Amino acid sequence: MSWRYLTADQRIVFRTLDDGSMVSRLTSAIARWIADGNTVLPYVAPAAVVPQVVSRFQARQALAEAGLLPAVEAAIAQSDAKTRRAWADVVEFNRASRTVITLSAGLGLSSAQVDALFIVASTIQA
Repeated sequence: MSWRYLTADQRIVFRTLDDGSMVSRLTSAIARWIADGNTVLPYVAPAAVVPQVVSRFQARQALAEAGLLPAVEAAIAQSDAKTRRAWADVVEFNRASRTVITLSAGLGLSSAQVDALFIVASTIQA
């Protein structure tokens, strides 16, 4: 049996049971278990979930905050008519869209960098 910290402040721990369910306890509830020489594994933050869609405002603001908006707008200005209309009229940006993939490649952004932009964008409130 092993326990792992559920929170970074190390106040709650959890154990995953054989059936996949999770049992959590306050640290004080397993203090005796630790006192018996058992170890609680360190907290491991869950992987960030990359949102697949963000609003136009969120995308543009994330690009501005990253200092990328002028480069994106310059790339859009030199692109085909369909891409220019999409940039001007789109309500939401989809992570898997052809336009996002093409523009990010043209700007030399890795997939991880685009994911990070979508993560940041999803936290922005108008």
